[in-house]
Amino acid sequence: FPSHDSSGNWWEQLKHFELVKDMDTFEHILTTVHAGKTCFLDMFMAQCYHCVKMVPLLNQLTEEMLRIFGEENVCFLKVNGVESRAFSRRYKVTSYPTLLAIGSDTMGARYGVYKGLRTY
Repeated sequence: FPSHDSSGNWWEQLKHFELVKDMDTFEHILTTVHAGKTCFLDMFMAQCYHCVKMVPLLNQLTEEMLRIFGEENVCFLKVNGVESRAFSRRYKVTSYPTLLAIGSDTMGARYGVYKGLRTY
């Protein structure tokens, strides 16, 4: 499992996930760089134990999704929901981690949220 200490940013161990820090960049990414793709948005908090525990699972999931759907159809983004509260408000995120699937070409207006148990 990734280290959960203060010496580094554990979220940098997420493969294929691009860190987004503000809404303008997010909207730019959705309309240009990843236009037409379904994007998965991992909302995390730096001090979140469960977020750290999910890193290996998310890495496995992204590898499998890229293999099945191809890089041309899916993208993976990550946002620190505490530092970027605009995302938490927009998507009504109240706990971390939260994984959202954002529909292609909807500017983030059409999305789904995983609502299952938070166990591994």
